[in-house]
Amino acid sequence: MKQLIRTKLAVLYLFLMAVIAGCGGGGGSSSANVVSGVAAVGAPLAGQVTLKDSSAQPREKSAAIDQNGNFAFDVTGMTAPFIMQAKGSAGGTSHTLHSFAKGSGRANINPLSDLIVASAAGVADPATAYADPDPAHTRLTGDNLAAASTTVLAKLQPLLAQFGIAGTDPITAPFVANHQNMDLMFDQVTVTLSAGAVSIVNKQSGSVICNGSVMDLAAATFNAAAIPVPATGALDGMALYNQYCDGCHGTAKLGRSALAIHSAIITNTGGMGSLRTLTDAQITAIAAAAAPVMTPPPPASTPLDGQALYTQYCNGCHGSAKLGKTALAIQGAINANTGGMGSLSTLTAAQVAAIATTTAPVVTPPPATTPLDGQALYTQYCNGCHGSAKQGKTALAIQGAINANTGGMGSLSTLTTAQVAAIATTTAPVVTPPTPPACGSCHAIPPANGKHAYHSTRATCANCHGTGYSTTTVNAATHANGVKNLATSIGWNSTNRTCSNSCHGTKAWGI
Repeated sequence: MKQLIRTKLAVLYLFLMAVIAGCGGGGGSSSANVVSGVAAVGAPLAGQVTLKDSSAQPREKSAAIDQNGNFAFDVTGMTAPFIMQAKGSAGGTSHTLHSFAKGSGRANINPLSDLIVASAAGVADPATAYADPDPAHTRLTGDNLAAASTTVLAKLQPLLAQFGIAGTDPITAPFVANHQNMDLMFDQVTVTLSAGAVSIVNKQSGSVICNGSVMDLAAATFNAAAIPVPATGALDGMALYNQYCDGCHGTAKLGRSALAIHSAIITNTGGMGSLRTLTDAQITAIAAAAAPVMTPPPPASTPLDGQALYTQYCNGCHGSAKLGKTALAIQGAINANTGGMGSLSTLTAAQVAAIATTTAPVVTPPPATTPLDGQALYTQYCNGCHGSAKQGKTALAIQGAINANTGGMGSLSTLTTAQVAAIATTTAPVVTPPTPPACGSCHAIPPANGKHAYHSTRATCANCHGTGYSTTTVNAATHANGVKNLATSIGWNSTNRTCSNSCHGTKAWGI
């Protein structure tokens, strides 16, 4: 019984030390040898936490997690930094989570601390970092912890902001398992680490909010549309803000994180030390309620009337003489007081731009040109002397004759280049291709004379001359090409002019 009482008193002492450490915001406590925090996943974990130090032969301690998720370690005589592993259950689900403390103070254990430790240790599973007996690796994890935390907070900023905890460190910030703010976020999302991958899922919809590699979380895919809307908490954060903050700050401090508010209270910034009676839950509640309130943008302004501004400030001196000047040129003249324009220095940049835009000259497109009638020009200027004799001359030749006054053509020097080109183009002669000779225009089909009498009456024209030849037709594609067209299969020898065709043996041909 005495031993049981002593054990309970020791636990109570460590818990009180943890509370005192927590009041200092994580590190500035009166007990320099206590590491404490809250282990929760939306609901407190029911189980225990094990802490390992960085001694050459790492030493371990275990501490029970109370019903509110609190745990505490007296680390007197142990070597910082410390890595922790919490094993327990919540809502019927078992969890193994990790956290890290670079020294005494606050070190919460939750799904995001688990992710930060894995990222800082450079491992797929933070359990391997806890199991590693090399204290150098533990110290390296501590060196990387701040950068890993920054990466996680940056990647999850839209999600954290939705719950009023943007910029809040999941490990060192005040944390209460009361279903508010960060704890409320863990109620509504699931953070899973598996085989080096992290997945954050909206519990209600099943939609994936974030998915990627633990080793490269900055490159993870983030789907802001899947972020859940925070469930209404028991505390009315806006009412609390109006009661404690609005009188001094109005909307000036809206959007502050719970950590920022807590720090301002602890340091009594702007007299906020008077709010020390606020609980952590009330401070997260205030931050969450104030985060979504944004100052609406000013109503869209009426477009400036540049023409009216020009008439008012410019027309009296310039009339339309200065139309078309750019805003840069106008502003330059004002700055240099050109022509006394320094008097317009009260004009805003928007007014100057409106004057320049409105008074830009209207560019009239050139009228569409009617194509020149070259034939009419030839008839007017050339036909009287040349008729059609000079048709087919190039524009260069015509212009040369005009320049040289050939045949008195210097009188046409008033013609434009386009008119000369039109005359040359229009009067170019139409070249009619010659009519190909018709088969039979040179001789009969087959020819009336020649050596065809040698052929057997059983032979056909196509046998010797190929496809397309008969007694009435000649293949136009191969005829009249300067050679005697003979099929390759008849055995004709052009050297000795003999044919070994079976129709007539090897008779020599005299043609």
